[in-house]
Amino acid sequence: MKRKTVWLILSFLTIGALALASCGGGGTTTTTTSPATTSTTTTTAPSTTTQGPEKPKYGGTLTITVAPAITVWDPTRQITGIFNLYLNSLWEGDWTKGPAGTGETDWGFGNNDIFDLKEGRIAESWKWSFDADKKEGTIVYQIRPGVHWSLDQNNAASRLVAGREVTADDVVFSLKRGATWNLGFVFSSNAELRTASIEKTGQREVTIKVPYTALYNAITRFGDAIFIIPPEVVNKYTDLSDWRNQVGTGPFIITDYVTDSSCTAVRNKNFWMTNQIGPGKGDQLPYVDRIKVMAIPDVSTRNAALRTGRLDHAVPLTYDDANELRKSQPKLVEIKSTHWQGRGTPYYMRTDKPPFDNVLVRQAMNMAIDRQAILEGQYDGNGDIFPFPFAYVKEYDALYYKMADWTPEIKEIYTYNPEKARQLLKDAGLPNGFQTEMLVNANSSVEQDMATIFVEQWSKIGVTVNLVLRDPTTKGNMSTAWTHQPMIPDTTGPVAVFPVGNTFTGIRYNLSIIKDQKVLDYFANIRALAITDLQAAMKEYREMTKYALLNAWHVPDVAGPQSLMYWPWIKNYRGEITVGYDDATWMQWIWIDEDLKAKMGY
Repeated sequence: MKRKTVWLILSFLTIGALALASCGGGGTTTTTTSPATTSTTTTTAPSTTTQGPEKPKYGGTLTITVAPAITVWDPTRQITGIFNLYLNSLWEGDWTKGPAGTGETDWGFGNNDIFDLKEGRIAESWKWSFDADKKEGTIVYQIRPGVHWSLDQNNAASRLVAGREVTADDVVFSLKRGATWNLGFVFSSNAELRTASIEKTGQREVTIKVPYTALYNAITRFGDAIFIIPPEVVNKYTDLSDWRNQVGTGPFIITDYVTDSSCTAVRNKNFWMTNQIGPGKGDQLPYVDRIKVMAIPDVSTRNAALRTGRLDHAVPLTYDDANELRKSQPKLVEIKSTHWQGRGTPYYMRTDKPPFDNVLVRQAMNMAIDRQAILEGQYDGNGDIFPFPFAYVKEYDALYYKMADWTPEIKEIYTYNPEKARQLLKDAGLPNGFQTEMLVNANSSVEQDMATIFVEQWSKIGVTVNLVLRDPTTKGNMSTAWTHQPMIPDTTGPVAVFPVGNTFTGIRYNLSIIKDQKVLDYFANIRALAITDLQAAMKEYREMTKYALLNAWHVPDVAGPQSLMYWPWIKNYRGEITVGYDDATWMQWIWIDEDLKAKMGY
């Protein structure tokens, strides 16, 4: 953290020298620095440390971490967390399309949602169609036979389900609950799906009908954002907020949970999946006997646990943390990237209220930022200088309006030019600047550090931004209700769901409160194209991006590299994080080389 401290001190001591940390090493208040293009690279560990011709072995414990601690146990409420340990959705990513097989994707930091890279889980097959005359879309799922709920005789909820086979009725119940329960993730994020018709249309068939304009969102959300759960458990216990009531079809069974500390899952000996590829082809999954999920919110404690071998795996690690661990524990394997889930992290400006309802003000806020100086000062020149609307992910290359292709007008808006920024404020009727507030996560030093740097740069054009610190739950609730301050840093959501319209439409990520008919028209077309031609949808998104950048609804952040680090005794592993969209299922394919672990002294 020393480099960050130095950068902040230098920034605050700079009076009248706005280009202090630019590439040229100095400048005047009229310096104009065009953002440089920084490529995204992923460095993988040598294959000999993580894979090989060895036949996988059963047994062992995999210890991983989550931060913050697990607080939500009802899987209908969110799609991230540890739910993939013990639950399945209708489809997930195809492991054989990743680095273990064809290499069509790395299943790493990008978190893609490409339909051609999917395979069925609870759904054995599916098809969709649309009727232009009726303006109706239809999805038909065939439910896989022979999938049973796990049975843990020590668990009352599990005994209630009694290991029976999963049915079409279970799927209908789960999807309806996801779309209509007011606490559900899909209910809150996809209002257009609340009225979807979800019916059992055959012994093992489920049919969904939605308005044509909602078909793409229905395909993605019903397929991969709702876990299938047993109705009798919900009916008896009202909801699944108690960890003891978790019953699933996945590779593991939850057996213990200590609040704010740890969660333990053991191998589901009756899991229905087998390994499809490699020396272990045909093996029943999973390989490890036990998974220990540790809640370690303190970064230094987490890093120490990884360094000493008490953790087997950790992601994401910041640039500073990875540098420290690389030096202190060279035996760790590292994979680096600048595109965690393809997310952007812009500063949103509320366009429903002055002064950010004025495009000149928004453009001035962008011209005030010296992104190259931030990249050099924070990340030694490594990273993504303009991860907007999303950080770069190769599977989505066609949707990016790359900086090299910018028009002169767009280039001017996002090029550092404080003198022009002050003139724009004057043209907007604010010759003396203005004061505003920004809502920031009180528990995130990273978010606060970066916000402070941006605030210092805005101060040079007469804009005073006061930080308002709130805990992450309060911040999230305020943003969802659109009661947040005039500015707020937040994610754009992952690039995988670009047709949904995150950042520009809806509520959850539309924190600039954009209400623009042209944007709505763009996304209606994007969703329609995505059903049959994802590449065409990406190109349409690129056109939308040009329009969005001209309107300057956001101030894009600068993204530094992040790393994944793990010990080489994790075998059959090449840096996979989410095998599909938010599908943290990689744990079911890896195995632990206990001999290597012991040989390394752990």
